[in-house]
Amino acid sequence: MYGLKYNNTVLLLIVLVFMPQNRAQLLLESSLDITFLAQSIASIIERFHINTYSTNQIKSLAIGARGISVHDDIINDVLRMISESILSPFHLNSSNKQHGIGFYNMLFVNNYEAFEKLLNDNDTDSFDVNGLLSIVITNPKILEESKVRRIFQDAWRIGITNIIIITSNMSQKSSLVRIYTYMPYHLNHCGEVGAISYHDIYQNSSTDHSVNLFPNRLRNFYNCSLKAGTFENKPFIILKGTDYNPVANVEGFEAKLIEIVANKLNFQINYMLPTDGYQWGSLEENNSTGLMRLIQDRKVEFGISTLALSKSRSTLLNAGIAHYTSYCTLAISQGVPYTALEKLIRPFQASVWFALILLLCATVIVIFIIQKFNWKNKLVGTNVTSPLMGLIESFFGESQRRVTTRNVPRITLLSCTAKSAAQSYSRCRES
Repeated sequence: MYGLKYNNTVLLLIVLVFMPQNRAQLLLESSLDITFLAQSIASIIERFHINTYSTNQIKSLAIGARGISVHDDIINDVLRMISESILSPFHLNSSNKQHGIGFYNMLFVNNYEAFEKLLNDNDTDSFDVNGLLSIVITNPKILEESKVRRIFQDAWRIGITNIIIITSNMSQKSSLVRIYTYMPYHLNHCGEVGAISYHDIYQNSSTDHSVNLFPNRLRNFYNCSLKAGTFENKPFIILKGTDYNPVANVEGFEAKLIEIVANKLNFQINYMLPTDGYQWGSLEENNSTGLMRLIQDRKVEFGISTLALSKSRSTLLNAGIAHYTSYCTLAISQGVPYTALEKLIRPFQASVWFALILLLCATVIVIFIIQKFNWKNKLVGTNVTSPLMGLIESFFGESQRRVTTRNVPRITLLSCTAKSAAQSYSRCRES
């Protein structure tokens, strides 16, 4: 490794010697900026990607050949810097669902158009919307705030809140890495991309580790109003409103739970009822009904009314934490004990016994035919004196005292060989 690094350094110096001064200075500054950006990204990964059991996904897309090479250089530097500190696996540009859903995700793009294309090509099943998403903009200039806002709006549209945007400013005097973030709920706005804040990291300056880039953005809703879909399901949800406004007064077990959560997280509740006549409804990719449709169409922020956890719902919706579990107990009577004959017959089906009896009868017939036509010496040999007794011993698993010595062993070997060849041929045709 040291030899390789020494050779690269010598090669760089030789190139700079024969290069004009302005181009050599630009190459040195570009190398320093990329290295500083990689150091900043590695520091963020070491601080926040702390769960060794979660999957890290890195996806990159650049419009233009130069952007692709810059991405490769930055990603290689980042992986080299964190190779000894991060033990969790990394998957690069992988769409294989066998790797699991990525909780830690990093997207490398060089402009907004590349981010939009990368987001449209990868569905939300490829990463966890509750995880951390870091978007690295490898543009030589600080991205405009309008483009930053559009990126945050696209992420908020699919339910991603834990997101930061990392961009770098290439300057002749110093390098700057700027990290953008936002709060979807604040004093002046509710459920939208409001004021955008940023944190600057300068080269050759100490990193401020007190800055939390991924705070809990849903810890305080600042008294905003959240829409909750529900329907009457006593005793969990009890509607005591008027005929014109049934949700004016909502009580019940789950309603009290939501009130406790609302007081804890500082938000107001605005209940909505399904308007299509269904209660829970059916959940499909399109044309859902009932409460499922309200949640899927984002007409409400969440739904309550004894919504059970299921695999089909979890594939299209984001489930909360279960607060009530119902148990099912099965009682089976002891019954009448099996008799000795039933214990012998029960393990096998009637077809198995029928095939076994048919095989025994066919074997007895073959033995009588061999003895009648005096084929015993040619097929079996003279040492086998009681073939029927040998058949009974074989049936009950006993070993043969006297084995055949003539053509029967050859016939058995050839039949086994033919069976194996037929099975191998059938497998080859299937594959």
